[in-house]
Amino acid sequence: MAQPAAAPPTAVMTGLKNNVREAVTKNLQQPSCGWENNGRPNLRSVTLQLGNAGPAKNDIHVVLQKPARKIWLASLPDNVEGCSIYWHLDPIGNRYTTNQIVPSGFEPWISMVTASGTNYRTVLKSKVPISEFYLDVGWETGAADHNLTFLLADDDFDVEFIPQVPS
Repeated sequence: MAQPAAAPPTAVMTGLKNNVREAVTKNLQQPSCGWENNGRPNLRSVTLQLGNAGPAKNDIHVVLQKPARKIWLASLPDNVEGCSIYWHLDPIGNRYTTNQIVPSGFEPWISMVTASGTNYRTVLKSKVPISEFYLDVGWETGAADHNLTFLLADDDFDVEFIPQVPS
């Protein structure tokens, strides 16, 4: 029985190059790759205007227009830096009757800002894209209003905060 003739090496290489070129072209045209063909990283933001002080707010639901793998609190007014901001993935159901949040120690949340100090330079990184999250927010300083801006990114953008060294 005769073996089929092997393709000439140059024909095989040309075929492989064409397949790779086609795959690269298709992948570069996909918005899901993060670049969206605009030559810049996929960096976006969401701003929350939470209004005047009152009882602390629980389970503020934030729905993102596009899922993100990296989330960080980028901007808040100076008078809010002593107020509590807790981030979580599911509603917790805490009820607040005052402007202060007093954790019990059983809450599955991440502290972005607490009444005892700021630590909002934390970058939350997830292997799975996040499309929504929740916040519990307190008004411990009596701040007039809370405007919070979160920055959101995918794997094509990285950020690192370096702690300030006291002088």
